[in-house]
Amino acid sequence: QILTGEEDLTLENMQIQKEIRNPYGHSVRLDIAAEDVRGRRFNIEVQRDSQKAPPQRLRYYSSMADTRMLRKGADYTDLPDSYTIFLMEEDIKKSGRPLYCFKRQDGAEELNDGSYLLYVNGAYEGDDPIGKLMHDFRCTRADEMNYPLLAERVRYLKENEEGRQLMTSVYY
Repeated sequence: QILTGEEDLTLENMQIQKEIRNPYGHSVRLDIAAEDVRGRRFNIEVQRDSQKAPPQRLRYYSSMADTRMLRKGADYTDLPDSYTIFLMEEDIKKSGRPLYCFKRQDGAEELNDGSYLLYVNGAYEGDDPIGKLMHDFRCTRADEMNYPLLAERVRYLKENEEGRQLMTSVYY
């Protein structure tokens, strides 16, 4: 909701570490793959090293996710909107902005193909929703967080035995 600016965004399903195999080349593993109630798709990648997140990787992850969105024989206009979001540890563009959103366009005219490519500046410290969210991502303690829902989940994953086991099983 914070990154898209849409307060009514409600996720219908979500998968962690979803693999998309490519029989012809490089496969990808999505950190978070989600779909909202309107059918839009979200791919969220957490990336600490900016050298491993060039624009070509953003494009590739977006294209790999797109290949699974249409059923055989479906009309191309049925392709749902997709958001590929790289949460970066640092400001990848070095301009101090909280968010960089790229769309395909010709001059000032947008193509409006429903594809959104975003880099989020994890070092951003503004007193706005994205700044507060980035603060929470950098927090090591849930009681120092701004957003109660995120704090509750962090508390569960870090302070609860069942949550710690879940984290271990997902990543190892």
